[in-house]
Amino acid sequence: LDHTSGIKGYTELAEFGDFGRLDRPRDELVKMFSGQPFDFAPGEEQIYNNSAFFLLGLVIEKASGMSYAAFVQQRLFDRVGMKDSYYCSERTVRKNHAHGYDTVAGVLVHKGFLDHDWPYAAGSLCSNTADLVAWNRALHGGAVLSAASYAAMTTPGVLNDGTALRYGLGIGLTD
Repeated sequence: LDHTSGIKGYTELAEFGDFGRLDRPRDELVKMFSGQPFDFAPGEEQIYNNSAFFLLGLVIEKASGMSYAAFVQQRLFDRVGMKDSYYCSERTVRKNHAHGYDTVAGVLVHKGFLDHDWPYAAGSLCSNTADLVAWNRALHGGAVLSAASYAAMTTPGVLNDGTALRYGLGIGLTD
C-alpha cells in the first residue's frame, strides 16, 4: 500500500491501452501484469502502482464475500453518510453526475471511454465535494479505522535502506 512492491503497474503496459476498453475477466489483467518482471526489488524504491491496488480489491472481495463495489458502499459510504458517492459505472446514468474532459490538440473533448472494471480498486470511485468532506472528517476523526490502523496508515513507509517516504499506507503525508 506504500507503492514499494516493485510489481509492474498495469497502466504502464502498452498492451493495457486496448485491453482497458474490453469486457474481459479480471484474471486476464492479473495475468498481463503478473507475467512482467518487477520494476525493482520490493522495498528498494517507491513508484505509484495501480496493480497493487487492483490486487487489494481482489483480496477484499475474497475476504469479505462481497463485490468490491458493495463492500465500499456498505462499509465506507453508507457508514459515514456519503449519500452521493458510489462505485463508478460507464453504464449507469446518474442525476448530477459530471463527466470527465480532456484536451486533444488544444480542444476540449469528452474523456475517452473507460470500463470501470479496470481502474477497480485503484480508482473507480465517484463522489462530490460534500461527501469528500464527510469522508475526510470520518477518516481523520476516528470513525473509519481503529487507532492502531490509523497510526499505521499515517506512518511514513521506509525503504530497505532506511529512507523515509512521504507516503503511508495508501495516503500521501505532508507536514
